Amino acid sequence: MSAFSLRRLPGPRGPLNWKTNLLFVWLSQILTLAGYGAAMPFIPLFIRDVLGIASEHDRGFWVSMFYFFGMLSFCVSNPIWGMLADKYGRKLMLLRANFVTAFIFPCMALAPNIYVLILIRFIASAFSGTIAASQALIATTTPDRHQGFAQGILSTAIWSGNMIGYLVGGLLMHYLGYNWAFLLCGVMYFVGGIIVLFFVQEDHQRRPVAKRTASLKQHNQQSDRRQLHWPKLPNWQELPGLLRPPQFPPLVLPLMGICMLICITRRFEEPYLAMLVEIVADPQKAAFHTGLICAAAAAGGILSGTVFGWLSDRLPPLLIMLPALAISSLMLLLQGSATSLIMLGAARFGAYFTSGGLEPTVLSVISKVTPPAKRATVFGWTTSARTLGMVLSAPLAGIFITNWGTRSVFYAAATLYILIMPAIIATMKKLPERK
Repeated sequence: MSAFSLRRLPGPRGPLNWKTNLLFVWLSQILTLAGYGAAMPFIPLFIRDVLGIASEHDRGFWVSMFYFFGMLSFCVSNPIWGMLADKYGRKLMLLRANFVTAFIFPCMALAPNIYVLILIRFIASAFSGTIAASQALIATTTPDRHQGFAQGILSTAIWSGNMIGYLVGGLLMHYLGYNWAFLLCGVMYFVGGIIVLFFVQEDHQRRPVAKRTASLKQHNQQSDRRQLHWPKLPNWQELPGLLRPPQFPPLVLPLMGICMLICITRRFEEPYLAMLVEIVADPQKAAFHTGLICAAAAAGGILSGTVFGWLSDRLPPLLIMLPALAISSLMLLLQGSATSLIMLGAARFGAYFTSGGLEPTVLSVISKVTPPAKRATVFGWTTSARTLGMVLSAPLAGIFITNWGTRSVFYAAATLYILIMPAIIATMKKLPERK
């Protein structure tokens, strides 16, 4: 069958079509990531213009702390959400991430100082995670032979949403101010959650925890036929049992380690792009120019998700990853030495095209070596491994920017891409031969 063949499963509102699910999750993620992209890349400028921290070294330190505590909260909470997803459904977790974050993220615009801003970010991150939830949902409703294709397509939603958010956020902040960008962030998260609620299906079979009377079962069955299928809420008395560490299939832990190394490297310089734009071009137009540069990078990510998702189903991982690592390193060197916005934008596009294919390739491998019933748990822990990489990258990059300036962060990231190659080669060589 072709890559577009159907997989139909019995769902609460009729047969479950994996392509239809992919479409609506894709649309939801475009909106959600557009909201995120409208606010987060401009945090260094918000700290400068609204909170009054203008020094490059001081601001670099607080930006690293903002991302450190946000990712730390995200890292701790994600395994819990992943295990709850296996027990109560991935759709419920996606709704939680969308709706709760929709109300917390806009509160950042009201932060009176840097400490409150970091606290709000910490709380929001504990309930966020739409990317992890959507990846787990798609992984469990897509045939194994199409996992790379589906994850690649989903990654295009991430980059497409980011590109829209970067452009709109840059324009809003430049012409109307930061409050409008944070408000847009919340609205987009909320609309993305509405799409999931009404259009995304999941064939999740929850094992009963207690006997129910026959009349109650009959009533529930009749209600399910008459009404919209709402996700079942968890019984929080079962939480201690959910917190027991799971048994991972072979090779999953090393692959999680690879995800962590890739995230350390990929996120190393990301929070500081706006500060580099200030150095390269007019600081007063930094929000507008940052939006344009980020949009160019997202365009590279869109192409990357499609191309590398297709390749990951056809080529060995090493043939994909090693050239991507080498080219990404070169692109970061060019960014660090950029003297114009054109040079910076072109190098950013190239870096995101090549590095954007690394994580989908590893995720595709993880999905293929993990039983379907455990994929949400594994994806939750994998997301925490990736987030741990982001947690570690923030203080490490903070050391560079506070001591040697903004450009040094980009040079250090280029070096890291070369240094992680041996670990990736050693892990990928342990995979079974492709048939």
